Amino acid sequence: MFRSEGEKTPGPEDGSSPDAGVPLMPSMPSLDSAVVIAVPGSFLFSKGVLRLSWLGSLSRAVQGLRALAFPVALVVGESAGAQSSVNAARQVGVESGALMNYLAHASQLHAHVLSKVVANVHEVPVEGFSEASLLMQSGKTPVLVGRVNEHSAESRAALLAESLNARLVILTSHDLPSKTFSHARFSRMASEVTFKAGKDFIVDPFTATVLARSSIETLLVPASKVEQLEDAVQGKRFDGTRVISSLE
Repeated sequence: MFRSEGEKTPGPEDGSSPDAGVPLMPSMPSLDSAVVIAVPGSFLFSKGVLRLSWLGSLSRAVQGLRALAFPVALVVGESAGAQSSVNAARQVGVESGALMNYLAHASQLHAHVLSKVVANVHEVPVEGFSEASLLMQSGKTPVLVGRVNEHSAESRAALLAESLNARLVILTSHDLPSKTFSHARFSRMASEVTFKAGKDFIVDPFTATVLARSSIETLLVPASKVEQLEDAVQGKRFDGTRVISSLE
């Protein structure tokens, strides 16, 4: 749909300590200037219909980054609707393995959708980080299944960014201030909102811990502003939030 003409269409920690109980990912060959983009599955559909206009904007943003020599990987998760169904099923005693399988299959479906509609991405979704790294080194853009076992798309994207020494972009529907936060403050916010207020935050405390321990530059970009991805990655002003290791 958005491919160029003639192209083949084929567990959570409390966040109190950056290293507390979170296993380090094995190091992989560094991809200079790599960008990992976390895409919530909810953005792909609206009332059961593909959001073709938004997907076209995402495709153009990815191509813009590639044109600037930024290797890109996309990590897509399940939808909010799928998560709501899991929460309801859990209340009547459906076992955890079945719930995780349901979310994983939803994430796999979304990965297949992105691989069909975003231009110049690898035609088959992948799960493994090593395979994603090899594809990026060969100049391809992998689409990764976000939900694997207990890991959300955001946490998997953070772990992939950590293994590649890459920037992380998280597309979100949250209202965001145009500000810069330190990782320490962002980690505290994730813990306080999740554990004290009992609400959903942009990332869970586990993901915030991964971001902090490896000082991963993180860009929180509203989904409605996806065309600003190039500006955000290049360090220019954008309508979102930047999270860095420390503030001057």
